[in-house]
Amino acid sequence: MTCIIVALLGVIVHWHMGKQTSIAAHSTDAEVRAFYTATLLNGYLRSVAEYLQIPMQGRPTDIYEDNQPARDIIEAGQITSRVKHMATATAIIHEEYKKGTV
Repeated sequence: MTCIIVALLGVIVHWHMGKQTSIAAHSTDAEVRAFYTATLLNGYLRSVAEYLQIPMQGRPTDIYEDNQPARDIIEAGQITSRVKHMATATAIIHEEYKKGTV
């Protein structure tokens, strides 16, 4: 299960809870996939905010992650043998993390 709650200026604007698209091999896998889903949603919402002329440059979006191994994977900036089965999702997360959007 994945739960994503999006708050903009202190107001919840989006809430989603549902099954993940694939079976996770372990809890870290599930957490990284949830973070990936949130990262994709973040890209869309940042585009909407910029269209509404809300300045987003230099303002990363907070995505809260409570799994330390998942945080380590996100901050590592590289694909390891533990996450090679989800390399695309991990690479997109790394790219957004380096750009400073999350």
